[in-house]
Amino acid sequence: MAKSCLHCKSLVFSKNLCKYHWAREYQKPLKRTRIRQISSNKKTLDEEYKGICRELDTEAKAGKWWLCFFCGKPLGVSCDHHHVAGKTGLSDDNIPLYLDKNGIILSHRTCHRRYHDITIAELLKAPYYEALMKKIQYICKAKYHNMKLKHERFLNK
Repeated sequence: MAKSCLHCKSLVFSKNLCKYHWAREYQKPLKRTRIRQISSNKKTLDEEYKGICRELDTEAKAGKWWLCFFCGKPLGVSCDHHHVAGKTGLSDDNIPLYLDKNGIILSHRTCHRRYHDITIAELLKAPYYEALMKKIQYICKAKYHNMKLKHERFLNK
């Protein structure tokens, strides 16, 4: 008959103890180090991005174009910053899209959320569609052509 643990009825692993109780008595606890939530490089990028957003907001308020790109109405105290060509990759000027000031537009939070939730059919009918596509083309021609292809494939279904 197989031996059972001194503390429970499980099979013996070593020294008349099961694996669980042996580990509790004899094994040293593992030294665990926390994984950094955000890398130092990402922190630096985020700080630079926040500065660009503050600069954009200041310029927009001073230049009287403190308006939502999507609905055209004046923005409130705060606004969202939408990256028209996405956040990954480089612009045609070799600037990371995440930090390209020309590729960021101002919007209301609700308008920004609505933009991300709409279908391609709704986007094609949206009043800001042409202006959005021109902005994307100006920032990154490759992303513009990819988006155009996606829209054409949708229309040809």
